[in-house]
Amino acid sequence: MSLTYLMSQLGASGEAQAVIGAGLNAVMAVTGAAALLLMAIHLGWALIVLLRNRDVEMKRFHRFSLLVWAIWLVPYFTGAIGTSLG
Repeated sequence: MSLTYLMSQLGASGEAQAVIGAGLNAVMAVTGAAALLLMAIHLGWALIVLLRNRDVEMKRFHRFSLLVWAIWLVPYFTGAIGTSLG
């Protein structure tokens, strides 16, 4: 194998990583916007639940809170992986 061939293969793999990274960053942008909207709803509901201080509402809120947190992890990890790929 020649050095030129090896360098061209390295360059091609870098381009593929950049394309994947750009795709992941696009996913991160969309899911991040959704996560921010959910966090705003989460904040409003948290204030209502704290003011009312009802056990049933607190249990529902905690389930919703876990769901919001899990959804927030999607843009977090896709952004981290997308940025590291380029």
